[in-house]
Amino acid sequence: MASTPALRARPQDSQYALQQTIVDALGDRAATHDAAFRAHATTSACLAATHTAWTRWAEDDGRSELPD
Repeated sequence: MASTPALRARPQDSQYALQQTIVDALGDRAATHDAAFRAHATTSACLAATHTAWTRWAEDDGRSELPD
């Protein structure tokens, strides 16, 4: 999947939808422009770290442990 551009786009769409769902779940805590920006940036960073860990793990055929 990582080596096929058309297949890489689908997880990015899913990640964006998940990010929006998380921010929406924060409700009033992301009500101001600044708070919404922080919520999107933090959620995006967390999802990127998760994606990177899973991708590296998959590239290693699951032989290595995921980082803490």
